[in-house]
Amino acid sequence: MAVSVQKIRGPKLEALVRRDPGISALGALQMAEKDRRTIVSNKRITQALHNQCELKLLEKELKSLESVFPCWTGTMTACAEFGATIKNSKMFSKGDNGLVYYDHETRERWVFLLDGVPEKHLSVSNALLVVEHPDYSIEASGRSIVVRPVSPEKTGIIAPFAIVENASGGGPYRSDGFYLPEPVYGIPAGYEILGDPKSMYLFLTHEPNQNGRVGPVSRSTNENHVSLSVRPSWIGHGVLVEAPEK
Repeated sequence: MAVSVQKIRGPKLEALVRRDPGISALGALQMAEKDRRTIVSNKRITQALHNQCELKLLEKELKSLESVFPCWTGTMTACAEFGATIKNSKMFSKGDNGLVYYDHETRERWVFLLDGVPEKHLSVSNALLVVEHPDYSIEASGRSIVVRPVSPEKTGIIAPFAIVENASGGGPYRSDGFYLPEPVYGIPAGYEILGDPKSMYLFLTHEPNQNGRVGPVSRSTNENHVSLSVRPSWIGHGVLVEAPEK
């Protein structure tokens, strides 16, 4: 369902929620929707953390970066378990026509609908689906949270995603590690690379019986750390939003 209300956009960054008391990913998205705000993308946060002038201005406005970081980004992702395509995944629900991720602590059920995903993406294995806020909507009912991309044109794909070649002779696998950031969304991806100063460290989920995840990217104050490991229900996060020039 496309969002009809005009969002507040702009080149500046502004705190919507501080880390204390913090907010869950669902709460962040619902608050942004209510206030017509756009949650800052993963790539935009990387740019801010690498730009010393902007970083100083941000620190001055926030008093301290730790007052907002770690924070949720508006970069929503979905990936199946290693080795699977989207529709061959154990996470695929035919009834929902989506990838389903279960939060083992809260029993929340995050569903990334495939109606808004290009058909050609569904046959790619070891891939990450990506859509930026506000190009998706969130629908919550009980413990079910549905992510609905507004259109196939807005949903991207990163492949291959986070693959480590097994030096001992076994097959490749997915793991935390150093990867070069993919240019469109700034998410570390591809094959593990060591010793490259342009690489970033990617944290991945280690949920019981799951090697995939649905949820937004999370960032800390370390400009070289990108996380897809945090449960979306975790409230210890702040939120940054876009703001116009003053």
